[in-house]
Amino acid sequence: MGTWSSTSRRGYSADTAERDQFFSGRPFGPNNLVFWTMLVCNVGVTQLLWFRRIRRNVRVLFVISLLINVGMWCERFVIVVQSLQTEYLPSKWEAYTPTWVDIGIFTGTLGFFSLLFLGFLRLVPFVAATEMKELRHELAHEERA
Repeated sequence: MGTWSSTSRRGYSADTAERDQFFSGRPFGPNNLVFWTMLVCNVGVTQLLWFRRIRRNVRVLFVISLLINVGMWCERFVIVVQSLQTEYLPSKWEAYTPTWVDIGIFTGTLGFFSLLFLGFLRLVPFVAATEMKELRHELAHEERA
């Protein structure tokens, strides 16, 4: 019980490397701009929703939603890249730079998703069922007249 209470007071872990990563590596490390963008977009921008005037403006809500999406992407980047680029050995600390293999896998994934999506649209047309029902109702009404 003593271990659990002492660990819970310090945060997630009592590991010094994890504390160093959280309190100095992410906010002041090589990709600190991504970390601060994540904080601003996910915490700061959402605070604008306290104002009724902003909540009722569709354009401002659209911009806020885009900024929140940017913040969520930055959060995924912080979770994956920043946590993996700093090893326990200080000689292995270096900033992440994608190789041609990383870029190729990323573009290949986007291309394969686009292929599957366009193939799906070819097989199943992009027409809402409610629109077809409404059109059928209008055509039946015109034939009666």
